Amino acid sequence: MANPEHLNALAKGVEAWNDRSRKHARIEALSSYNDARMGSHIESGVLELYALGRLAEPVRGRVKEHLLTCEACRQDVAACDRGIGALRVSLVPMSFVHDTEDGPIYSHMTPGLEGTWVARHWGRELDGGRTCQTILDANEYLLVSFAEMFPEHECGPGCQILDVDGNQSA
Repeated sequence: MANPEHLNALAKGVEAWNDRSRKHARIEALSSYNDARMGSHIESGVLELYALGRLAEPVRGRVKEHLLTCEACRQDVAACDRGIGALRVSLVPMSFVHDTEDGPIYSHMTPGLEGTWVARHWGRELDGGRTCQTILDANEYLLVSFAEMFPEHECGPGCQILDVDGNQSA
């Protein structure tokens, strides 16, 4: 049976979804939902945002407090830190597709003008990006912005790393 606190938190998120931009409403709904259930393990999307330093208060403080007593979540944050560190030092342009509830979301970067990189996300209802000065900045933008837009996402079989041309890797 569903916990009334969880349902209340999700209802607040739905109200916010109708009143604000989609991105900010999704983050607020996730924050409210996790405020109500911080006693158990924390969802991987929230831990990723924490590791990236992109989680706002008061949720950040609650995650930090939870990590003091939960070894499993501390290990998950450490794994995120290792993965983020490896990608930040990567000099290979990132390209991937995530299978989300909104359909496939593609993330890809291409060389821009004067040595810049254009990092872009697109899907059925999404098309946007940013021009970045370096591959590292573009990689970080793709990771952070995807995590902020889809904080509840967990990769599954439909998620894939693509080659530098945006095709499925062998």
